[in-house]
Amino acid sequence: MKKIGSVILAGALALTATAMFAACNDDGKKQEEQSQSVLLYDFEDYDRNYSLMRVMSYFGAVNVNRNAQYVKSGEGSALLQPLMWHSTMIGNTYSGIKPESCLYIPFSSNRYEFDYSDAGKIQTVRFAMYNAEEDALPVYAGLVFDKNVQTVSEPVKFTLKPGWNDVFYTLDHNALAINYDLSGCYGLALSFDRVGSRDLADAPKVYLDDLYLDLTATSVTTTSVITLDENEICDFEKLYQRYTVTSYSFDKALRPDLDIVTAADYGLTAPSGHKVLRAVLKPTDAIDGTIYDQILLTQALIDAVGFDKLPDDAYFCFDFYNDNDVPMDLSVTFLDTKNSGYKVARHLYANPRQWTAYRIRIADVDALWGEDENTYRNHPGPIRIEWAEFTDAERVIYVDNFRIEK
Repeated sequence: MKKIGSVILAGALALTATAMFAACNDDGKKQEEQSQSVLLYDFEDYDRNYSLMRVMSYFGAVNVNRNAQYVKSGEGSALLQPLMWHSTMIGNTYSGIKPESCLYIPFSSNRYEFDYSDAGKIQTVRFAMYNAEEDALPVYAGLVFDKNVQTVSEPVKFTLKPGWNDVFYTLDHNALAINYDLSGCYGLALSFDRVGSRDLADAPKVYLDDLYLDLTATSVTTTSVITLDENEICDFEKLYQRYTVTSYSFDKALRPDLDIVTAADYGLTAPSGHKVLRAVLKPTDAIDGTIYDQILLTQALIDAVGFDKLPDDAYFCFDFYNDNDVPMDLSVTFLDTKNSGYKVARHLYANPRQWTAYRIRIADVDALWGEDENTYRNHPGPIRIEWAEFTDAERVIYVDNFRIEK
């Protein structure tokens, strides 16, 4: 049986950061400190391993495996059979708890007396996976930042070749800190592409073993980098802004690809500055009729805007370019964080090959809830741009200059 515990790694590892967020000590030298590697899940003991994990929102199934072919070390591993969401008709409502469809692996347990919930100390989450399918298989890793698994960081995609794979999920602390409190990380979320079936016989088989956390003795230090000019929300001229806008799809394979680009490189003139957000939207095989993919402004950015201080005659605005041959009908929705409900606040009808401006008065958004105490300005949450499924081919859109007009 494998031993749950920690091993001190020889040598010291330097903390790293991107040039955008690089941080140094007072003397200008990067601090190096000893790292620790913790074998958090070895999948040998049922209670200590499987009883802590949670299968969320129709993820599929997790079972004990004792077949040595699919065990990296010791005598056991976890057999994952992911289905993911088949249809949003199952459990996809705009009220109540809506956890991410994933396998949730906690970083803390009172019963087993361990607590690694400070993601500022986690350098890397690493684990072994055996892909028992004939073809390569994507897996997505993210971090969970609330106990109901509703808040999961933007997933990082890894490709599993057939056979054994070593997966290294290295945390970008500075990017994560823009949107999340690193000291309150509940665990790891693993997800896969949607199978399109509710039958486990159709699910791929993936085996998980030896999940380690590579830790530092102290938590990294991060500072807020969100700085807004007057009436600015996000115009994509500042480097940090890529992390305040994200995309989402119930099917991870359909998640839109986002990139900040120079508008002139694509034959466009940016409505503000020179850069815009470019999104590549993915087609689906068939129209389910209930799935809406989306781009959204994150809670951290919304908090920085100060919607609660805006007057009734202020407008929320942005510019949208439909780089396709067909018109697009998009919903713009606002979340009341107290009531956990999104409201559609006017559609955006975008004709092909032109910029379209979206404007809505903040007071009109408030009126969607109909009660003085339950208004968007009292409990402002993420703002989403959504579109229905399509089957023809990839579509490209550009978004720019989220702003307040008074």
